[in-house]
Amino acid sequence: MSSYPPPPPPPPGYGPGPGPGVSSGPSYSPGNYAPGSAYDRRAWRAQRRAAKVQARWMRDQYRMQRRSLRRGSIVGPMVLLVLGVILVLEQTGRLSWAHSFAWYARWWPAVLIVAGIVLLLEWMFDQQHMEETGRPLPAHVLSGGAVFLLIVLACVGISARWADSNWAWHEHLMGHDLAGLDRVFGEAHESDDSLSQAMPQGGMLVVHNPWGAVSVTGSSDDGQVHVSVHKQVYAWRDSDADERAQRLQPSFSTQGNNLTLDVPPVHQGQADLTIEMPHGAGLSLSADHGDVKVSELRGDVTISARKGDVDLSGIDGQVLAQVNSDDSSVSAKSVTGPFSLQGRAGDISLTKIDGPVMLRGDFFGTTHAEQINGPLRFETSRTKFATARVDGELSIESGDLQGNKLLGPVTLTTRNRTIELDDVSGPVTLSNRNGAVSVTNAAPVAPINIQNQHGSVDLGLPEHGGFVLDAKTRNGSLENDFGLESEGEGDSHWLRGKVGAGGPQVRVETTDGDVTIRKAVATPVPPSLPPPPKVSDVPPAPGAPGVPAVPKAPEASRRHPRSTVKAGETPAAPAAPAAPSLPSPQRPSMARGNLL
Repeated sequence: MSSYPPPPPPPPGYGPGPGPGVSSGPSYSPGNYAPGSAYDRRAWRAQRRAAKVQARWMRDQYRMQRRSLRRGSIVGPMVLLVLGVILVLEQTGRLSWAHSFAWYARWWPAVLIVAGIVLLLEWMFDQQHMEETGRPLPAHVLSGGAVFLLIVLACVGISARWADSNWAWHEHLMGHDLAGLDRVFGEAHESDDSLSQAMPQGGMLVVHNPWGAVSVTGSSDDGQVHVSVHKQVYAWRDSDADERAQRLQPSFSTQGNNLTLDVPPVHQGQADLTIEMPHGAGLSLSADHGDVKVSELRGDVTISARKGDVDLSGIDGQVLAQVNSDDSSVSAKSVTGPFSLQGRAGDISLTKIDGPVMLRGDFFGTTHAEQINGPLRFETSRTKFATARVDGELSIESGDLQGNKLLGPVTLTTRNRTIELDDVSGPVTLSNRNGAVSVTNAAPVAPINIQNQHGSVDLGLPEHGGFVLDAKTRNGSLENDFGLESEGEGDSHWLRGKVGAGGPQVRVETTDGDVTIRKAVATPVPPSLPPPPKVSDVPPAPGAPGVPAVPKAPEASRRHPRSTVKAGETPAAPAAPAAPSLPSPQRPSMARGNLL
C-alpha cells in the first residue's frame, strides 16, 4: 500500500538541505516532507481514501461470491402458480369467491406450513448432495419478493379471518350489496301500504321485485290478490324520503289472463312484499335482491332469485327455480309435482318431494334430500348422480357423498369424494377417483359395476344371494367372506368366482387400495310406495232423522214363522224401513289447511 497511490511531487521550496532563510535544522531527502506540513496531511487523506475504496471493492467481491453460492427457492414460483390457478378457477366459475374467502380465512396458516416444508426438503437435498459428492451446492434461499409475497398472504389471511368473524355485523350495517352503503350515508324512513286486485279465473300471478323480500301464500279465499308492502328508503331529508316512497309503490297490470305485480326500482329504497293469492292460481316470481318464500299453492311455481334464500312448502304443482348466488340456500318441502333447480347455490334441502327432481348447476354447500318419491338427478361440473327414488336420505358435501335406502338403478360419476351408500336396491354403476367407496346392496343382488382409483372399495352383498364376482386391485389386498380364493401376480391381485347359484355380474376394480367383499344384511327398498289414503274434499252429509225402528221379533218367532195371533187380535205391523239419507243441498267448501 506504500506505493499506491504514488506520492505527488514536492511543492516548490522543498528539497535537500534547509529551506531558504534557515541557517540550521534537519535536512530532508527527496520525497520526504516536513512533519505536520499541509502537504503531509493531504497525502494522508489520499491514502485513507484509497483504503476505503479498496475495502468497498473487497466487500462487493465478497457479496458477489456469496450470491454465486446461493440459489433461489421454488417457494415463490410455486405460490404464484397456485394463486394463478385459483384465480382462473374463480373467473371461470369453478370455485366460489365467497367460499374460497371463508376457506382461506380459516386455513391460511397452511401457506406458511407448506412453504416451510418445501424449504426443509430443499435443505435436505443439499445436505445429501454434499455427503455424496463432498462438494457443497449453492444453498436455497427465499428471495425478497417471495418473502414479501408470504407476508402479504399472511396479512390477507388475518384480515379475512377478522372479516369472517364479523360478517354478521357487516351484513347488518352494510346490507347484502354495495348499495347497502346508503344505510351509512342516509337516514332510514319506513312506511307501510297495501293494495288488492281481482285475480283472473285460471290465470297466473307475475311478480317482479328488484329489491326486497317476497312472501307468497295461497290463503286468499275471495278470488283477489292482497298485497302488504313494507317500504324502507334512505335519504337525508324527509321530502326526499317521501318522494322515493311514492315512486316505490307497487302497481298491478293485466296482460291477457295474467296479473302482473311490478315494483319499480328506486335508488336507496327497498320494498318487502307479503302477498295472499288464490291457492289454485300459478305464480311466476322474480326477485333480484331479497329472500323468497312461497307456500300453500296448487298451481305451477316459477322462481328466479338473483341474491337471496328460497323457501318453498306445500306446492302441488310444478316448481322451476333459478338461483344465481353462491351463498343462497334453497329449501323445498311437501312438493307433489316435479322440482327443478338450476344455477348456482349454497345449501340445498329437499324433503317429501313426490315428483321427479333435477338439480343442475354448481352448488357450493351441502345438498340434503329426504323422502324423494321420484327420480332424482344431481349434475354439477364435478359430480353426476342419479337414482330412481330416495326413501331414506342423501347428503352431498364438498368431500363426502352419503345415502341410504336408495332404489336403483343408481349411477354415480365423481372424483375426490368419500362415498357411502347403504341399503341400495337395484343396479349400481359407480366411478370415483381419490376417495374410498362403501356400498351395501340389498337382496336380490343386482348388477354392480364399481370403478375406483387411489382408494379402497368395501362392498356388502346378501349372504344367501347368488352372483358372479370379478374383483381386481393394484397395490392393494383382496378380502371376501364368501370363501373365494384370490390370485395375484406382482402388484396386481384378482378374485373371480361364482357364489351360490350364480346370477348378476358384480365387478369391482381399484388401484392403490384394498377391496373387501363382505356379507351384509340390508333391508330391500320396495319397488313402489303404497298409495296414500284417499281424502274426500266433501264431508259426509248428515243423515235425515228416520222413523224409529220397530223392535225385532224374538228369535223363536223367526225360526217358526207360523202365525201365533189369536182370534180377535190385530197382527203387529211390519218394521218400517230406515229412511234414506237426504243429499246435502249445497256442497260445503273446505280450506286446504283442514285437509292436512
